[in-house]
Amino acid sequence: MDTDLENPMMSVVTRMSAGIVLLVALTLPMSAAAQSNQLKDHPVPYLALHGDDPIHWREWGPEVMAEARQSNRIVLLSIGYFSCHWCHVMQQESFQNPQIADFANRHFIFVKVDKEMNPLLDEAMMAFAQATTGRGGWPLNVFVTPDGLPMHALLYVPAEQFQEVLVRIQTVWESDGDRLQELINRLPWGDEPSPVEKLERDDITRTLVAARQQVLERADFFQGGFGSQRKFPSTPQIAYLLALQEVSPSEETRDFLLTTLDAMATLGLWDHLAGGFFRYTVDPGWEIPHFEKMLYDNASLANLYLDAGRILERDDYGQVARDTLDFMHRFMWQDGALVSSLSAVDSNNVEGGAYLWHAEELQQLLDEEEFAMAEAAWNVARPAELEAGNHLRRVRSADEVASRLGRDIDEVNDTMAQIEGKLLKARISREVPVDDKLVSGWNGLALEAYCKAAHRYPDSDYADTARRLYEFLTARAMSVTGDEVTLARAVVGGIPRGDGALEDYAYVARGLYQWARYGGNPGDLELAAKVARAGWAMGFDDSGWRRSPGLVRTIPEKVPVIEDGPTLSPSASLLLTSVLLAEELKDEDWLRQLEDRIPLGFSQVKSAPYWYSGQLMTLLNVSESTFQQAPKQ
Repeated sequence: MDTDLENPMMSVVTRMSAGIVLLVALTLPMSAAAQSNQLKDHPVPYLALHGDDPIHWREWGPEVMAEARQSNRIVLLSIGYFSCHWCHVMQQESFQNPQIADFANRHFIFVKVDKEMNPLLDEAMMAFAQATTGRGGWPLNVFVTPDGLPMHALLYVPAEQFQEVLVRIQTVWESDGDRLQELINRLPWGDEPSPVEKLERDDITRTLVAARQQVLERADFFQGGFGSQRKFPSTPQIAYLLALQEVSPSEETRDFLLTTLDAMATLGLWDHLAGGFFRYTVDPGWEIPHFEKMLYDNASLANLYLDAGRILERDDYGQVARDTLDFMHRFMWQDGALVSSLSAVDSNNVEGGAYLWHAEELQQLLDEEEFAMAEAAWNVARPAELEAGNHLRRVRSADEVASRLGRDIDEVNDTMAQIEGKLLKARISREVPVDDKLVSGWNGLALEAYCKAAHRYPDSDYADTARRLYEFLTARAMSVTGDEVTLARAVVGGIPRGDGALEDYAYVARGLYQWARYGGNPGDLELAAKVARAGWAMGFDDSGWRRSPGLVRTIPEKVPVIEDGPTLSPSASLLLTSVLLAEELKDEDWLRQLEDRIPLGFSQVKSAPYWYSGQLMTLLNVSESTFQQAPKQ
C-alpha cells in the first residue's frame, strides 16, 4: 500500500470499529435499478482510468448521499490517485472483477474519488481510518452510512477478501441495520477541545529543544530517514531539524541530516538519469522505490535542498535542488504550469518499467569502456532485482570510480555524463502516463522553490519559470473580486475545476510571498495577504480547523492544529506565511490576531512533535531571538 508511517490512535475506537463488521451468513442480494459507470471519458485522469470498469462508479457530490438516503444503501468511498501503484493493483483485481461488480452494483453505491481533487474528503476519511485501524494509505476504501457516518475502512486487500467484506457489511446492514447504526453512533464524533495556553518564550524554547530529541528517536542514524521499513522523504521533519540546526547547532543532528540528504540524493529515491525524486522506497536502505513522481514531493525537496546547501554549507545540495527544478521544468511542464504526477507504471502497466534496465540492454547501448564505468558506479551487472530489470543507484562516488578504474576524476565525470545522455535518450522512448491536472497549491510550492532558486542563482532561467507560474496562478487558477479571492483546486483540460482546499490557499500564499520578495511588486504582497486571509476564512474558526467536508463526518471534526503529511501542514504553513505578511505590511491588528492563534494545539505539538514538525518550525520562526541564549548542543 502507498502509505506513510503508521499513526496509531485510540485502541477503544479501534475495538469499536472491529466490532462493526461481523462474520455472518451470506444472504440473497437485493435488487437495484440498473446504473452505468459515470466516469467514462472523465476529464480528471484518475477518474477516467476507471471509466471502463464494470463497477457503476459515481462521482462524489450531494446527489450521491441523497440517493443513498432514498435507497437506504451503503456508500463506498474509494479514494486513490493516478500514480498510486496499489490503486492500480486493486483496480485490476477487484474493481474489474465481474462478480464483485455485480454484487456491488446491486447493493452499494460506489464512488471513486481522486484524493488530489478532494483533499478535505481524503483527510476526513484518512482521519477515520487512522482512528479506527491505526493505519493509513491508499487505496483508501471507506464505507459510509446513508446519513454520512463512516463505519469501516480498509486499504488494499486481495479480491477474495474484498468480496468477503462487501458481503459481511451488506448482510449486517440488511439484517441488523438499527444495531449497526447504534454502534456507529457511539463513536466519538465531535470536536477535540482546543485549549489556548499562554506561552512564554522559555516554554517555546524548551519545547523546541526537547522536540528535537523526540523527533530523532524515530531516526535511522545508520541509513538515514525515519523508521525501519519503508523510507519516505519526510520533508517536514527534516526541514524542522534543518531550521533548528541553523540556530542551535548539534553534531548529532548534523550527522543525521547529512546521512539522510546524501542517501536520498544518491541511492534509489533519486532518478540518476532525468533527475527528480520518486515518492518513497519500499525498503529501509533507500534502494527500490515505488516509481511515481509527485510534484509536491519534488517542489518540497527542491526547497529543502536549497536550504540544506546554505545551512550545511554543501554546494552539492544546491546542485541537487537545481537538478530537481530542471527535471520538473523538462518533464512536468505543461500548459503554463506543472502537472501533478508521473505514473509509477509505464504504458505497458509495468511497475517501474520506464526506469529499469537489464544488463544485456545496457551492454548493447554502451561501449565496453562505458559499461565498465557504469558497472563501477551503479553495479549494473547484478542479477535483475525486479522483473523489468535493475534500478540505477549509486554504489560508488565519482572519486571511488576513478580510484577503482585508475582514471582521472574529470575523465570519469565526462564519461558518466556521456553514459547518462545515452541512457536517457533510450529511455525517453518509454512512455510514462501523466496526470496532467495543474493543482493550484502544488504549483504554489513550485513557485516558492523557483523564486528561491532565482535569488540564489541569478544567472539561471528560474526567474522566468517563476514568473510564468505566477501568471498561471493569478490569471487561471484564481478569481479576485475586491478583497475576495477564490482558488480552483486545479486546472484540468484548460478549465478550473473544484474548490480550492486549505492547502491551496496556504501554499499559493507562500509562493506569492516569495514572488513578492524576489520578483514581484508591493501589490503582490497585498495579493498574497488576500489569499492567506481567504484560507483562514474557509478553514478556521475559534474552535479550530475544520476537517469534515460537509456531506460526511470524521473523528474529530475540528482540530486545533493539523498534522504534517508528505508536505508541510497547511495550518502551520498558513500561520507562518500570514505572520511574515503581517509584519511586511505592518498590519498590527492582523499580527495581534495571529499571535493569539500561535498557542493553539501547543499541548498536541508537545506530546507528538514528529507529527507536528511544521508547527514546531513555525514556532521557531515566529519566536524572535528564541535561541539567542539557548545552549549549543
